[in-house]
Amino acid sequence: FLNQLSEDDVKNLIGLGGFQTVELYNIGKPRCTDKDGPAGFNNNVSSPGKSSEYTLFPSESLLGCCWDKELAYDIGEAQAKIGNSMGINGWYGPGVNLHRSVYNSRNYEYFSEDAVLSGKLAADMVRGAKEHNLYCYIKHFAVSEAGQNPKELNTWLTEQTLRECYLKPFEIAVKEGGANAVMSAFNRVGATLSGYNHAMLTDVLREEWNFRGSVITDW
Repeated sequence: FLNQLSEDDVKNLIGLGGFQTVELYNIGKPRCTDKDGPAGFNNNVSSPGKSSEYTLFPSESLLGCCWDKELAYDIGEAQAKIGNSMGINGWYGPGVNLHRSVYNSRNYEYFSEDAVLSGKLAADMVRGAKEHNLYCYIKHFAVSEAGQNPKELNTWLTEQTLRECYLKPFEIAVKEGGANAVMSAFNRVGATLSGYNHAMLTDVLREEWNFRGSVITDW
């Protein structure tokens, strides 16, 4: 597969990876546009060039309080329809990290402190979006709960805790929601950066969970 790509193709795919993936003509891949964030695209439907205008839905924290999978599906479906009208192919959301501290300034991007509730809502949101041709980069994979954007952070925990709590929302979104896109995190799990953590990105995500899709870094 990689032999079909030129060196420039690979450089462009990686180097021009912010809010898009570039076209790769040799393998028939068109250019795709991706947008942030979990409460609505950072664009307005009527003014697609203005990133300061938003089409907003309730925050994930509020959605987590309602326990309503049908509503989560409807929001995913609506996001996809908005994306279709704006030429957007991918969505940097939903966020499925857990609420672990009131001092985490990104709690609004995540559903709850409960792994199963977060996973179930994410799965239906992904399913609603995917059925209308929008792929969702569930994020941030994984153990990325602390602070605004956990950089230069080593997170130490047992494998049981990792699997039962922090990986569980992602697992449910992949297995039940059919998620086909993932965004990795800035932090390190143990001493290994999430963005090239073979144990998580390959052994668990692809081989154990049978994930079929693309993984991007949190650029």
